[in-house]
Amino acid sequence: ILVTNIVFVACSQGAITTGNIVVEPEAVDMSIGESGILSDMDLIQLETNDSVLIGNIDKVIATSDRLFIADFENLSVYIFDLDGKYINKISNHGRGADEYIYLFDICYNKDNNTINLLSRNTSKILTYTKDGEIINVTPLPVEAIEVEYHDGCYYATTGFYSQEARTNNNLVIMDTAFNVLDAMFAIDGIRSEHSSYDNLYVYNREVHYVDNWLFRVYKTNSIDVCYCFDFGA
Repeated sequence: ILVTNIVFVACSQGAITTGNIVVEPEAVDMSIGESGILSDMDLIQLETNDSVLIGNIDKVIATSDRLFIADFENLSVYIFDLDGKYINKISNHGRGADEYIYLFDICYNKDNNTINLLSRNTSKILTYTKDGEIINVTPLPVEAIEVEYHDGCYYATTGFYSQEARTNNNLVIMDTAFNVLDAMFAIDGIRSEHSSYDNLYVYNREVHYVDNWLFRVYKTNSIDVCYCFDFGA
């Protein structure tokens, strides 16, 4: 697996300055090594055995001592150390209280060193130790499709599916007990007919929300646009 550090141009501190990101058509065929966005790169050879049969690598989380690799199609999360040694696999799919039917996302809470799995259709978070032992299961106040943790809060998006009594916003911010603190980005009639994925990213110690409809990136602590994508004519 390739582990990289990626460098972007950050928003200015103080007054928010919107950066215009121009997407050049000829850059689409450029390799990531040629793009100049990588500051560092490490190759880690993952241990393989009968328990490690990764189908798709849908999400990778690297911490100070662990690699978490999510394979959503096979409903599994594989855990390795930073030398690639296999530690454990989370694969508790089923209909039990501490199981999930579908695995939609994972996030890492660095404050208590837990890996959190999102089960959308049953609206719950399953919390595990960094070595894959179940700690608890917590119901969510919304039906989310992705989740991130940062600085004492969990951020979840609903995929622009209106949930009436629960929320009519795409971004929901929760405390560590998953109580709703705030909700943003109202769902209108047009957007509610189309789902939206990959809206949340943590970069430069801040959570960013990507509006895939307007090609804008927001800083969630201020709800200011800090990037705009320009795809040209």
